[in-house]
Amino acid sequence: VKIGNTVIEFDDSGAELQDLEKQVDLEVPDEDAAKGKTIELKLSDTGAAKGPAKEGDETHESRNLQLVYQVAQVVGKQTNIGKLLNEVLALAMKTTHADSGFIFLLDPRTGKLDPKASVDKEGGPPGSKISRSIVKRVIDSHNALLSSDAGADTRFSGSDSVVLRKIKSVICAPLLFQEKVNGVLYLHTSQMLTAFDKPELEAAAAIAIQLGGAIGGFLAAARARKLMSGAIKALIGAMESRDPKMAGHSERVAAYSAHLARELKMPPESVRRVYLAGLMHDVGKIALPPATKLGGGYKARNEHPVLGEKILGNLDGFQDIIPAVKYHHELYNGSGYPEGLAGDKIPAIARIVCVANAFDNLSSYGGGEPTSAKQVLLDMGQNANKEYDDKVVKALLVANGKGTLYQPLNLMDEL
Repeated sequence: VKIGNTVIEFDDSGAELQDLEKQVDLEVPDEDAAKGKTIELKLSDTGAAKGPAKEGDETHESRNLQLVYQVAQVVGKQTNIGKLLNEVLALAMKTTHADSGFIFLLDPRTGKLDPKASVDKEGGPPGSKISRSIVKRVIDSHNALLSSDAGADTRFSGSDSVVLRKIKSVICAPLLFQEKVNGVLYLHTSQMLTAFDKPELEAAAAIAIQLGGAIGGFLAAARARKLMSGAIKALIGAMESRDPKMAGHSERVAAYSAHLARELKMPPESVRRVYLAGLMHDVGKIALPPATKLGGGYKARNEHPVLGEKILGNLDGFQDIIPAVKYHHELYNGSGYPEGLAGDKIPAIARIVCVANAFDNLSSYGGGEPTSAKQVLLDMGQNANKEYDDKVVKALLVANGKGTLYQPLNLMDEL
């Protein structure tokens, strides 16, 4: 089997190929289901293969293996769950020749299924092809379900959703992660000539298994981000509570830094990293002795960048922003601290936070009395390539001219 540039050879001298039908039980649940040509696929049963391989098994196995590979490729390259769902849904529809497809995710707060991706080649309002009775059965049983004619299945034919929406051939597969349903993949076709059959059910199940694991990973990452967000807020709150002038400084520097990163055409992931660096740039001040004034003084001026490096060095998930925390007071001409770095030897992320931090310091309470933003911009423009990176200062001036510099920004939930 050739997958991309990889060729896999199967040795049939010993073990037999185990297709999806042999790894899970395909069954007709009851007599009524048989009349409706309904098949359920038990995803939780991964027993051994039974009986000799049938003709066509290798073809189905090869296709399902390629599907797993394709979904894995999408999962590996996508960091945005919305784009991930849309790409996987497109793949599922192409593979099964479905007329319409939907991916629903379960909202843990409300317990309701929310549509997150949908494609309907036939048009019509969202949800017009959805059978609640079929979706409910799949969620309750944790099994993938195929109904080649939902109207003929007596378990579904009396349902308003089947009768009124003229639902014909349906595949619905649960998105499982650690035995918990996080959503469903739902495919529909209204053309009986292209009604779904067992191969389409197996293909949809293979996709759903991969997607379920990916969604579980996204949800776990979201919970981790929420915990990290809480820890960040606690650290910033503790630091800024020591000096009333500091209130809101970290959030403003974070927003300015992110706007500058966007003007510099940095990718979204880098923008989020710069935002986090702006939030945490002064975290070292929390380790200064209580008597130290945070707004200035020898200790605050020289020690807090290095203290910040030590604090974040002991925490997982902050390694990428340590250069900004340690070097955000380094100046382009080498006159900054703590190491007197100059020019491009200063990490790019630190040069961005340096400009954002200086702009907020000067315009908020610059040495005592705040200076107008216009005057601060003029002064910083004159110091470009002296104290500040010229490219970053230009980005500051452009963002100010566009009006985007002062737009509220909160990327905490995306960190």
